[in-house]
Amino acid sequence: MTAPRTRRQFPTLTAALADFGVPQENWPKIQEIVADLDLAQFWIPPSRAHISTAGATGPIKAYIGKGSIDIPQPGGEPLRHWLPVNSPNPSGPRAAVRELPVQVCPAHHMQLPANGQCEDCE
Repeated sequence: MTAPRTRRQFPTLTAALADFGVPQENWPKIQEIVADLDLAQFWIPPSRAHISTAGATGPIKAYIGKGSIDIPQPGGEPLRHWLPVNSPNPSGPRAAVRELPVQVCPAHHMQLPANGQCEDCE
């Protein structure tokens, strides 16, 4: 299936969130963040990279992704809000890396391969 060449419009934010696949657990937080933006237009561009939102007229007021919302700021970087589910938040917990013990050949003092057999002892 090829991507559409035009943006896809939606009558409501909820319809756009559902089509884009934003986890439903994020919907209340998204609605809270954009509540004061006076949004009237909702669409997904052909790239399907985000949901764009705007008022009845004027510039884009927010870009909604699956893990964050970016709100453009005058003359600078957008204000980013991380969402609780599916968020690539760099300050979140990271899984610990499990280091395996190194096995060494007692005769040659070389690290053994994964099969546990020293290639020089064979």
